[in-house]
Amino acid sequence: MRTLFYKLYFLLTGPMYRRLHRELSMQLQEIVRANIEHHEATSKKILDELLRLSYVVEGGENGAAGPSVTLRLSDSQVAAVIKDIDSSLGALEVCHKHELPLNTVFQLRSKFGGMNLSAIQRTKQLESEKQELSQQIDALTLENKRLSAAKQHSSL
Repeated sequence: MRTLFYKLYFLLTGPMYRRLHRELSMQLQEIVRANIEHHEATSKKILDELLRLSYVVEGGENGAAGPSVTLRLSDSQVAAVIKDIDSSLGALEVCHKHELPLNTVFQLRSKFGGMNLSAIQRTKQLESEKQELSQQIDALTLENKRLSAAKQHSSL
């Protein structure tokens, strides 16, 4: 009688246990996958920061890096690089994907990090306006000095 009861119990509960086992296995796989993705993203961030720090220590911030390369990039190319950087794609992968040197990627990230295409265009526009105004200020300062010198010379 007891064995019949056990057989009936396992016959009725077996499918439920198999379904629970399957569901728990799938949940466990999702958790493992999420942990692996988090670990990979964190590892990329750490590697990028180590690369950036080694770049700074080696004097890359002050060197003759990147302005010529940066000037050749269009606003949409810069936006694409920034989008890849912001999507936590590693710096080395961005370098390979866009065929850019590492120092240029770091310069773009420090200058345009988190911006979209319109913000990049506006930033570049403001920079050019600033440069024009600086040239005008320099010209006016020079003219002021010339006029001051002429005034002093004429009063003597």
